[in-house]
Amino acid sequence: MTAVAERLGVDHSSLYRHVGNRAELLVVAADLAMAGLDLQSDAPHWRGYLEVLAGALWSLYRRHPGLADILRTMEMTPPSAVRAFAEVVRRLESFGFTRPNAVLVLDSIVDMTTDSVSGWRRLARRGRAGKRVGDSIVASWTAAAREAGGTLAPQIDEFAAVLTGDPETWWRRKLGLLLDGAEVLLARQTR
Repeated sequence: MTAVAERLGVDHSSLYRHVGNRAELLVVAADLAMAGLDLQSDAPHWRGYLEVLAGALWSLYRRHPGLADILRTMEMTPPSAVRAFAEVVRRLESFGFTRPNAVLVLDSIVDMTTDSVSGWRRLARRGRAGKRVGDSIVASWTAAAREAGGTLAPQIDEFAAVLTGDPETWWRRKLGLLLDGAEVLLARQTR
């Protein structure tokens, strides 16, 4: 807390007048960051709307490194995130989703995006030996491919290639899969 107060240019006792502890400070910081999520999109179709929204969430997490990790460990959801979630659900309802299905689709996109950002950040971290964690993980997959020989090596190599590829490209493929599923869900509810 002292370092945060110094960074803000205030006395640390002043900081404690606004937040009681580190957990409260994280909620305030996450709330402020989440308030910057741009939910405005004039996309005329639900899929385009969700693609824009998911891209905005991905960008928000990239602008605020660690936010995705922090959100997973918080004991409460920042108020701006709750409001944003409700606004998006309401917009999905206007596109024809039932409320339960709108919640399911949005929660799936948020979870997948948050987990993806956290996972890729983990791969970029340095381990005990100073090597990137991702390098060690890829090495374990490569070793498993060699041990498997010709029987499973191509399948193992395929995922190793994912781990060394572009995170956003892989995330967008996952998003496409989720949106394809949402399309099926929407079609089923209108039968």
